[in-house]
Amino acid sequence: MKKTMTTSANNEATGVACSLTVATKRALLLPAALVAALALSACSEDIIFDDPDFFGKQVKALVTKGPISGSSCRLYRQDDSQLAGPKTTDSDGRADFGYFASIDDTDIIYVQCTGGQYTDEATGSTKTAPSGGMRSGARARASTITLVVTPITEVAFRDASTDGKLDDLETYNQNVAKALGLGSGFHPAATEPTDLNNASAGIDSSGQYAGLLATLSQLHIGGGLGNELDKILDNLERCIDGAKGTIDKTCAQVLIDSVTELEDNEKVKDKVSDTASTKVKTNLDSVDVTSDDTFVITDASPDALNVPAAITTSITLTGEGLDNVTTVNLTNGATTNGSCSITSKSDTLLVLNCSSFTTDGSADAVTLELVNAAGNKVYNSITLSTLPINQPTFAGGAIAHPGYLVGCAGNKG
Repeated sequence: MKKTMTTSANNEATGVACSLTVATKRALLLPAALVAALALSACSEDIIFDDPDFFGKQVKALVTKGPISGSSCRLYRQDDSQLAGPKTTDSDGRADFGYFASIDDTDIIYVQCTGGQYTDEATGSTKTAPSGGMRSGARARASTITLVVTPITEVAFRDASTDGKLDDLETYNQNVAKALGLGSGFHPAATEPTDLNNASAGIDSSGQYAGLLATLSQLHIGGGLGNELDKILDNLERCIDGAKGTIDKTCAQVLIDSVTELEDNEKVKDKVSDTASTKVKTNLDSVDVTSDDTFVITDASPDALNVPAAITTSITLTGEGLDNVTTVNLTNGATTNGSCSITSKSDTLLVLNCSSFTTDGSADAVTLELVNAAGNKVYNSITLSTLPINQPTFAGGAIAHPGYLVGCAGNKG
């Protein structure tokens, strides 16, 4: 039975008076200064002293895509009631919420972190964390809980929340990790990825996790799922079915290709184990897939458009499943953005009329956003050039031929 003494103060999280329950017999044995310090910290951190866990459960967060510093984090119950925060992550992406006696083993808790910056593994540049923030949650079984917050846990949280299955969040965490090539039984909210800015990744779970996060950075460069993390998260959410642990097969192939590109990336190739990356690719290749509304772009013609100039020529895309495309938007590289009309389409051919647009003289490429009936999006870029259409452009003394992007879209079956 708890024997208590109570002190009042303002609670940082709620702004209301709070009380501290202390085991009286223990308090008598503690130095007065320590008791006072514990009392003051307890009022803002919901500390309670009682057997068998003297302080209650300690909750921490690690926010990473590389470690994200300066992120503002709040701790919530499953019902969205706030337990603590905001706490700001340090240079290692860590925040400590303190101890909570009001959390028990059956509770689902989650962290939401917004803002902050990180060093992008694939480019070495400083990036801003996703504008909508990222979340991670789990059942509070352990006495010390570190919730690892990454793009993978955010996708899992979105899927579980959309399905009304936050009670089963841990299953969604594992299913999304499996769909992304981390294998069965992987716990992304409880596994700390290797920090590639300070260490090389091994073949263990932490190393594979770090390799996958670096692969998402590599996706920025390719652009097939979007050229920023917000868009990549949106597309991964659409491509993955967190309830089933399946992924659109074209998304899986895009990720496999990105892992291969990462192995040749000078910034990280010596920090990611080839064995670990091969295992991720093997896992991706064997994941159960869905293919409804899938399409893949393999080529675009013309491979360059004049700048600045009106787009007078038709744009033709070739690939597979292109009859699943319902809308095409021009989102970058023109003086205005908007929709192109679809002149004709078949499984392997899509012809576009973008004649209402004029290319922007300050842009390097125009970006086409292709959308299917499920709302899934794929991005394809066409180079802008002051040279005649289809003539190779020169960069650094070498001929640079415009390449192609492969994207994916799939709905949840």
